[in-house]
Amino acid sequence: MKIFKNDRFHAQKILALSFVTVGLALGTSGHAQTLDGNIHLGEIDSPSIGLGAKLEITVEVTADEASSVNLAIDSEDLAEQIQDGDISIQSNPPQISLGAGETKEVKLEIQTKTTAPSFDAKKFGFVVKSDKGSTLTSADISLTVLPLYVVTVIDGTDSDNPYDFDSQPGISYFRPHAKGLQFVFKDMSVKNLAPTKPVLIHGNGVIQHQLGKPLQHGEVYQPQVVHTSIGTDMPGYYTIHDVYHPDRSVVVNATKFSPTPPAPAPTSDTAADASAAAAPMAMPMPALAPPISKDSE
Repeated sequence: MKIFKNDRFHAQKILALSFVTVGLALGTSGHAQTLDGNIHLGEIDSPSIGLGAKLEITVEVTADEASSVNLAIDSEDLAEQIQDGDISIQSNPPQISLGAGETKEVKLEIQTKTTAPSFDAKKFGFVVKSDKGSTLTSADISLTVLPLYVVTVIDGTDSDNPYDFDSQPGISYFRPHAKGLQFVFKDMSVKNLAPTKPVLIHGNGVIQHQLGKPLQHGEVYQPQVVHTSIGTDMPGYYTIHDVYHPDRSVVVNATKFSPTPPAPAPTSDTAADASAAAAPMAMPMPALAPPISKDSE
């Protein structure tokens, strides 16, 4: 079993369903099908990835004869997730030229949003095509998305801002996950910009506050798993204790993935109509009714 290096953090061990350890694993290799006999693919591992994460897979492409080929992704089981934008997969580069007997490496870049669903072993295809569009060879690859969100603590800029997070600023939204959602915080800061204020995760809402000793470089803090039973659209917050910068917000078991926008202000052309529509209908006064003055009240 190989362990792959994620660009957000170094995988340590394969993540079991109990979330005991943090890691991204590469499992069973994809099955390659060569159609023309000229282009061959090396062994391709089937990746696992968390939420809001990026991962690269290296694929070796070999040609028996000189060829220029296009590299494409067939979404297959992931069509819905790719169409919704929760998962993206692309080949880098999208085209290569190979000499006779030459092998080149291609990167498959996989990225998930925090809103992505979790699932086990859904297939997508890596397809090599000729410059005329015919398929030369292909491989099925199984992707697993884990209900796991890893936040790395990195160095800040100065003693007033000694830490930062690699997570996106603002609010991150997470849909319900049947196995629960695991947050993980990993300390990778090294500059020691605030020696009297070590890394202790200050959590609130759905993110449990860290208790006990602060994190040392390379250590992780795993708050309790967040289950669907707590309700929907549940807020949470995290920052560094005693520093309170930076700060991030989350919404878990989300039924919507952005704040409800305010109603747009009416344009100048429609303002009068909108104002009239919103105003209560005036009731006519009886013809002989005396006027009501403030003094007569």
